[in-house]
Amino acid sequence: MVMLPLLSILSFLVGTASNPPAVKLALPYLDWGACPFECCVYRTWTTVRRTDVLSARRAGAPVAFQLNAGDQAYAVTGVVVTERPGRIEILEPITLGQEPNVVSLHPGDLVFILRYKGEGYDLLWFNGHTYSDQIHWGGIGMPPGVSAFRFLEQPTTVWWVKILTKAGKIGWSQTPEDFTDNDASG
Repeated sequence: MVMLPLLSILSFLVGTASNPPAVKLALPYLDWGACPFECCVYRTWTTVRRTDVLSARRAGAPVAFQLNAGDQAYAVTGVVVTERPGRIEILEPITLGQEPNVVSLHPGDLVFILRYKGEGYDLLWFNGHTYSDQIHWGGIGMPPGVSAFRFLEQPTTVWWVKILTKAGKIGWSQTPEDFTDNDASG
C-alpha cells in the first residue's frame, strides 16, 4: 500500500527534474559596465558636438548640463539596456558559447540576442543563462554558409553612459556617438 504512493512521488520528482520549467527573460535586460564595441573603454572622452547630459538614466529626463564640442568629461561607466531582445531559431543541433560556459541546443530552441559585444561576438541568453559567441550577422534569415540557426529578429538596445565633469557634475548620456576617445586602439 505504501509502495504505490511512494513510486508515484518518485516518478513525479524524476519527471520534474528532467523537464525543468523554462526560465523567462526579464526585460529590460541591464548589462552594467558593458562597453559595446571593439576596444571600447571608459575614461576621459571628448565631445564632438554640443551634447545634452540628462539628470537621470531615462528618456525624457531633464537636462542636467550641456557639454560643448571639444569639452572633456570622464565616462565613469555604462549600461546597455536591451529593450527588446533579438531571436534566433535553432535548426540543427549546435553548441554555443565559450568554454567553460557552453550550451547544447536542439532544433526548435529559441535563443535571445541581448546585445552586440564587438569583434563579431553577441551576448546571448538561453533558459536563464548568458553566453557569448560569434553569431553576429546584419540581416534577418539565414547567415551565409550557416544552416544551424536562423535570425528572426535583431535586438533593440540603448547604451547609457554615466558622465562626470571636471566641475563634479554627474549625468547620463544616451548619445555616446557624440564623444571621441572611447576607443582604446585610437
